[in-house]
Amino acid sequence: MTRARLPVLVLLGALSLLASAPAAAQNAPTGKPYIFDAYPIHLGYEVQWQDYPRNTRRDTSVTGYDIQYREFGTTSWSDVSHNGTSWSVRITGLTVGTQYQVRVRKTNAAGAGPWSDIENTVAAKSTATQIDPPAGARVTPGNARATFTWRAPSHTGGQTITGYRIELREEDPSSTFSREVEVSGATTTSGEVTGLTNGTAYEGLVRALYGQPVRGAFPTPWISFTPRASTRQVSFAQSGYSVAEGASVTLTVNVSPALTTASSVNVTTASSGTTAATSDYSVTGLTGINLTLPANATTATFTVAATSDSDTEDPEKVEYVLEAIQNADYVVSGSGDSAVVTISDAQTLSTVATLSGLTASTSTSSA
Repeated sequence: MTRARLPVLVLLGALSLLASAPAAAQNAPTGKPYIFDAYPIHLGYEVQWQDYPRNTRRDTSVTGYDIQYREFGTTSWSDVSHNGTSWSVRITGLTVGTQYQVRVRKTNAAGAGPWSDIENTVAAKSTATQIDPPAGARVTPGNARATFTWRAPSHTGGQTITGYRIELREEDPSSTFSREVEVSGATTTSGEVTGLTNGTAYEGLVRALYGQPVRGAFPTPWISFTPRASTRQVSFAQSGYSVAEGASVTLTVNVSPALTTASSVNVTTASSGTTAATSDYSVTGLTGINLTLPANATTATFTVAATSDSDTEDPEKVEYVLEAIQNADYVVSGSGDSAVVTISDAQTLSTVATLSGLTASTSTSSA
């Protein structure tokens, strides 16, 4: 199957016959992703996976995923659109009562890894009166605390949302720790959990609440995080960037105060309906999803170049999200953990009007 993939920065030597040795080639990802959940949503289902079985560590060589599904008992697979490095995807438009199977594999510029084991069959259900999970959920850990943010569910089934519930547990399977925090209001999009133990790995999810008595809707995927006492913060310098086709823009990540020892931060891309196709842009300055944070430096950068083409398109967006690596000596700032790059079409309205023999400012009116 064919799919555009995020390119990664490859360091090349001088293009000379006198070069002492060629640059090392990047390898395709290894290892199968691990699908740990698949559950029904409105006329479809949501699939969740990780790069490694029962381990929330990221494979930093991965810049995307291929996802396919098929009806149980058939041999033909269908592709699922998934731009970015998030560990979940929603498959919609399925037939109620029909059973499906799904598989996932890691990708990067060098190729694709092996397919995951095929997930057990899941029957699509007509959850017309059920509320879907909140969208775009993420967590920003801090000092003994964590802030969760999300967007309202895309399908409410005619139900009235009364609030949201954040549910926590420790990643350690032997732990009996659990906590729930409820926030009221249908338009609420964030909540904070305090009193956590720094250095302890947690998982959290969010679900909408509705009805009387109160019931919980389908939850988001589990999100892993570790609170830390560090006062050093890593954040995007600004929340929005713009670039026209054929041009490039540099995104700046601030480190305050500077690190005494070089480190890195993961830069993942969110998957959403507004995400630009990976063929519409390229990235330099990242190794896979990893951005180096130099020692004694207060900034680090990477560059997004928009591909020039002859198509006339609406503006497209790419959302980048910062994730702290394990055992990092910093925390990602909750107010600066993401940045959106808007790619504008070179074929502007004025250009189109000129090509048709008009001008963008031309207008007609009747007396």
